[in-house]
Amino acid sequence: MDVFENSNQILKLFVEFLGKAQAEKPLTVDDWSQAEKDFGPKIFSEILFLLTNREFSAAEAKQHWFDIVEHQTALRQALNREVGFQVAMVDYFTNIHPLLGNLVFVDINLLLQKERASLLDDLTGLYNRRFFDRAFKKEFEQARRFGQAFAVLIVNVNNLEEYYDKLGREAGNQAVSELSSALLRHSRTIDHLVRYSTQEFVILLPRSDRSQAQSAAERHVRAVEDQYYPGEEQLESGRLTITISLASYPEDAETGPELLKIARDKLHRTDTAPPNQVLV
Repeated sequence: MDVFENSNQILKLFVEFLGKAQAEKPLTVDDWSQAEKDFGPKIFSEILFLLTNREFSAAEAKQHWFDIVEHQTALRQALNREVGFQVAMVDYFTNIHPLLGNLVFVDINLLLQKERASLLDDLTGLYNRRFFDRAFKKEFEQARRFGQAFAVLIVNVNNLEEYYDKLGREAGNQAVSELSSALLRHSRTIDHLVRYSTQEFVILLPRSDRSQAQSAAERHVRAVEDQYYPGEEQLESGRLTITISLASYPEDAETGPELLKIARDKLHRTDTAPPNQVLV
């Protein structure tokens, strides 16, 4: 799934505002008020950070943002021509509220490439924890809003540390990459596969009930079992193994944090997670 298809709405909105989406008319104060309701109070601080590389509190950023929108309208009326948002922003921070010096325009395509890269794990190319923090909240809220099922899988690679210790960093990295590919091959287009930590992956399953999530988890277990990882026979268990825990909404929890906690508690219920099993 593309990074911007369902998750990074702030950048999508940002691009639309700058005219990349061929909007019919500039977004108004009312539009941005609605955007705040849709995407949360941090939308303005996140966009201003992307534009200026300066941190603002949510309240401070919101005030600046609406002032810039109004300043853009005033400039448009005074000059009797269209005025771009970046022009209005530079004039605002230079002449109206001089906080920033030497503003540098950023090529939008380069900005989007940089943002995409920041949401991906360097080793596997999967989504990273920064992406997860955004996507999980959005997917859970969407499921609750529309009364849809939703599930999360936590995949733990049980003996990855031993693999690294015995076979070295290069072999360990290659094993993680191959395991990631095996998981990805058996994921749906709408699923989010995240490398959450060194030995943990999280899979978000939109519109999946408990039965569907269990089938998906078993499919992932088989995929990892069928994949050979060079040198795994040197491990004490004789192979690289995973354990998957499952939690589903609304059966297990009513909030996102509760859902994650339940999945994690299942995984760490015992000191040694059973290999190649699904904990439901």
